Amino acid sequence: MNRFISIPFGSRVREASPPTPQWAGASRSDAPAPDKARKGLLRASVSAPFLTPAERGQGQRSALSLPLWREFLFGMSCSTFRVRSASAFTLMEIAICLAVISFALIAIIGVLPLGMNVQRENREATLINQDATVFLEAIGKGAQGLDDLTNYVYAITNHWSAYNAGGGFVTAGDNGYTYNSSTVSCPISQGSLPLNTGYRIVGLLSTPQLTDANGQPIDPYYTGNYYSNHVVAYVRALSGAASEKPPQDNDIIRGGVGDSGDSFAYRLLCVNAPVPMEGNVPVGQQAYGRQLAANLRELRLTFFWPLLPNGKTGP
Repeated sequence: MNRFISIPFGSRVREASPPTPQWAGASRSDAPAPDKARKGLLRASVSAPFLTPAERGQGQRSALSLPLWREFLFGMSCSTFRVRSASAFTLMEIAICLAVISFALIAIIGVLPLGMNVQRENREATLINQDATVFLEAIGKGAQGLDDLTNYVYAITNHWSAYNAGGGFVTAGDNGYTYNSSTVSCPISQGSLPLNTGYRIVGLLSTPQLTDANGQPIDPYYTGNYYSNHVVAYVRALSGAASEKPPQDNDIIRGGVGDSGDSFAYRLLCVNAPVPMEGNVPVGQQAYGRQLAANLRELRLTFFWPLLPNGKTGP
């Protein structure tokens, strides 16, 4: 059973003279070597590490009654055991640390959303560039077999305005087209024209900017009443993640008839404008201008994105 020594804090342990070893009275030649005597003392310390109850009651202390590490600990002066002041950070150091941490958090919070926005904008710009190539080729060459466009172009609107021969405004209206139906009021009602074929979609996107009453493009020498067409298409991105592409059974991504859903969409403004040329030309020299206006057009495509489900463009 182990016994422990109770020593009051701050008290000094006095060393008692160790008992005289057996070889104290012997001659120098009979005495053991210093190393051997030291080892004997250490062995004695280990063999009797604690005070006996009798010694504790009489207040006796023995050098052999303490453990082996007594010489390194309890043999020191009481100054070794005095309470030292605890060291810690000062208020100034804590304030500096908090300032550094706050600056780092502000930098992270401010830069992280910016980096995420840049990544999103780069992705969207890449999709727009890829889709623009498809529409430029389709409209410029009059493609007729792109029926897959019916899965992406879900609405087209033609905002038209009528003008007289002098350039005065007369009236305005809208022609609307979706996959299931259409509403056409100008220049002439042509019945139902739903967006159910790629040929019809490309044809509507190719509508000339300036037309006569029959919907035919006009040349710079035209002097009658005319119409100005502003054609806008609502398109789901042709490029992008495969999970957003048709066939799609997820109504959240697919959206409704006039809704882009949760997929990336944009608004496309198509302008099929005549090539500018001199209009003050004698009648005998107008044939070249008419031929050039009928065969050479300037195609401009303007993309607005991202398109929200309500049809408006986001920030």
